[in-house]
Amino acid sequence: MISDSLRTIEIETTSRCPLRCPACHRQNYYGAHKKPVPGKDISIEDFQKIVDHFDGIFFVGVISDPTTHPDLYSLLKMCVKKSKKVILSVAATHRSLAWFRRQFLLTRNKNVLWEFAIDGLPEDSHKYRINQDGKKLFEVMNMGRKLGCQVVWKYIIFKYNENDMQEAKKRASSIRVPLNFIKSVRWEGEMSKYRPTDKNNYAGTREWVSDYGTV
Repeated sequence: MISDSLRTIEIETTSRCPLRCPACHRQNYYGAHKKPVPGKDISIEDFQKIVDHFDGIFFVGVISDPTTHPDLYSLLKMCVKKSKKVILSVAATHRSLAWFRRQFLLTRNKNVLWEFAIDGLPEDSHKYRINQDGKKLFEVMNMGRKLGCQVVWKYIIFKYNENDMQEAKKRASSIRVPLNFIKSVRWEGEMSKYRPTDKNNYAGTREWVSDYGTV
């Protein structure tokens, strides 16, 4: 993990994402106006400046997914070469297993953490992560772990998955992957239908639930 004592940066390396998660800021650019999502793919030259300056780099997925950058491999290679601490937050599933395997072989046994956003059991995660293939992402996560990468399963608690937390813990344990439950704080508007119905459903799992989270 990235230490607070290090110089770190959270960065969107692109503006692309194939998912349509309802609470994502990307949704502001769809609908009647169909405006393009602002931003562009970061260049190798610009990313080099970031690698030269920061100790830790967090590839976030606020309006994009890092796997959509056309040359993520080169960006990761730059980080690995200079022994940077890296976190990648991944939810999209458009890339092939072979593509992920290549990234994993580069980052195996390195200080690179892959966070996989699978909200609910893999077969249900698409209920919020619209267009996500949760089963495939679970397979990708397991492959990364087998290849020697640091991986973690991030599970935001929603109405449709709040009763599946114990089963998720069993599945995570079966492949020896850490599981982090996240409580969201964003329930306005359309998100109200996703809000968990009863916090008592967390009984027996509360010790794994983070106090905050985003979607």
